[in-house]
Amino acid sequence: MGHGSGTTATTLATPTWPSEMDIIYVAGTRKVKMTLQSGLLQSIFHGAFELVRVYLVFQHTFPNAMVIPGMVKKCLTTAAEAHMTYNGHHNTLAGSVHQCLLVDDEYLVKMI
Repeated sequence: MGHGSGTTATTLATPTWPSEMDIIYVAGTRKVKMTLQSGLLQSIFHGAFELVRVYLVFQHTFPNAMVIPGMVKKCLTTAAEAHMTYNGHHNTLAGSVHQCLLVDDEYLVKMI
């Protein structure tokens, strides 16, 4: 005798991220303007820019096109992680940005 054919599909809910994490574009374009971003995102972008500069100076001055996306992802996630603690307290929003960069490829591509 066979077992019942009823199967249950497991669906993973897409997380809802805080609106402060939204990347704001210049109206009618796909251009990102830093001054339109939340203070946290501005800070993460600036931290990532600095990490990219350090990477280029000390590790890989002339990276090929295949290396750049991974390098920028590492710099962004490291910058977000650096903001997860502020004045000795956990910054939940920075933790959300960090997590989103790790699991949401679309968000990562927008930030890159």
